[in-house]
Amino acid sequence: MCVLEMIAREEPYLECKGSLSEIETLVNAKVHPLALKRIGNRTAREFISLCLLPADERLTAAELLNHSFLEIVGADDDEVKLGMISINC
Repeated sequence: MCVLEMIAREEPYLECKGSLSEIETLVNAKVHPLALKRIGNRTAREFISLCLLPADERLTAAELLNHSFLEIVGADDDEVKLGMISINC
């Protein structure tokens, strides 16, 4: 959810207007937040969708680190390519 919020630049489930019970209902029903559909970068959207899978279906953190969304650009960890965005630490 944190990655989704950073990329979409809005809180997940903003469409629920702060109703915690509605958010809980949607999460339990495995309904993704509308913000996910607004992410134009397919790789980013795919990565976030993998993170939102139920625990028994979700990849491990080590497996997610191999996703193309988190492609390491340099030989060291100074720069991580996030889809179309490059962040220098």
